[in-house]
Amino acid sequence: MILDCYEGIIQKKWLKKTRNKRRRILLQAWPEMSAQHAPDLQPELQDNYPEPSKEAYKWPDINLEDLTTPKLFLILLNARGRNPPSLFVGSDNDSYEVGYLNGKISLISLEKHTMMSTGRDNAKEYGNIFEWKNHREAHHWFISGRGLSPGEGSA
Repeated sequence: MILDCYEGIIQKKWLKKTRNKRRRILLQAWPEMSAQHAPDLQPELQDNYPEPSKEAYKWPDINLEDLTTPKLFLILLNARGRNPPSLFVGSDNDSYEVGYLNGKISLISLEKHTMMSTGRDNAKEYGNIFEWKNHREAHHWFISGRGLSPGEGSA
């Protein structure tokens, strides 16, 4: 609803701001936002690159370098603001893979449970966890890839 009412205003004001002002706004909202694109890959690509924060491994696509450009923040705002989170479950989970494979992110273990986010577009249903013994379909959702282990879903 916010985008329906204010997206045009947000776009105009964002495009008028300098790169430094956009940077300050983003850092005010997310103080630990990574500075560079693909912060999870930078240690592999550059010698003596400082170890990124754990958050950088969880959100490698969120960074100041990309979002301070005039249009990428507006595209992100439109996509995430007009679509349910369940639409992004697959790509969000794929994004932390480098951190997980390099041991920078550890996943919690909750055996014989499935977290469901796919196709669940309201706050009461999104991310619900089902125990296999109490919910017949939960194991099938996990095996079929429709559901996630709770560790994957909460990374």
